[in-house]
Amino acid sequence: MRLLAVFLAVVVSLSACTDRYDDVNAATVYLTDSPADYTGLRVKLASVELYSDVQGAWIALNTISAEIPVMTLVNGKMLPVASSDALPAGSYSQARITFRPEAVLLVGTEEKTLTIDAGDAVVTLPVELGIEGKREPLLLDFDIAASVVESGDDYQLRPVVSWVDLSAEGLVQGSVVKSTSELVGTPVWITAETADGVRYSTYSEISGPFCLRLPAGDYTLTFTPSTASGIGAKSQPITIADRGVTDLGLVNLSTAP
Repeated sequence: MRLLAVFLAVVVSLSACTDRYDDVNAATVYLTDSPADYTGLRVKLASVELYSDVQGAWIALNTISAEIPVMTLVNGKMLPVASSDALPAGSYSQARITFRPEAVLLVGTEEKTLTIDAGDAVVTLPVELGIEGKREPLLLDFDIAASVVESGDDYQLRPVVSWVDLSAEGLVQGSVVKSTSELVGTPVWITAETADGVRYSTYSEISGPFCLRLPAGDYTLTFTPSTASGIGAKSQPITIADRGVTDLGLVNLSTAP
């Protein structure tokens, strides 16, 4: 199963496009991801909360999106799912996400109902967020490969979510050149793997562009076309710097072995 990274970005502003909230403490939670072996996943959020160290209490955000079409949010696309425009100033050390029991997984064209046990529906995780009237993102990673559990024809959702330190993040981007007819109209699976086997992945857009957010470090980046194309995988080393952009330009897969 391939890794699906989903990001919940908490921004200290109700809207990044509006200046009138600059002098208040506000937060918006966004959702974005990169896909896995499945063709669709819809989850529902019951609540999103942040733990205020100053208040010593959980602060609930307002849920914006009732149902999240997780796998439509690829290559940097984000969807606001919860927000608050009046958070108490100070530090926040935990996030708590509660999922509703209704979730649907699309495998090919077939819909599978995912059950979520009550104990798995609430995910609490450590984060580092300081709110002092300025915009600061909080990024969480949702691992679909670890979250979707198969048992025969039955599927369960056990959400696995972790915090991503944006100060140590960068991204790789480019566009896959599909110069052979076998590649036209199909996305390409792109993986970045560390020397110790930690893997991140995404798909290119049908038209070729891709981007993948990664922690700073060295990776082997591999482009894998569909098996039906008959085109082999192509790999190359990359280095990701803190807050840096590694632009690969055009990546031609027709020359892959």
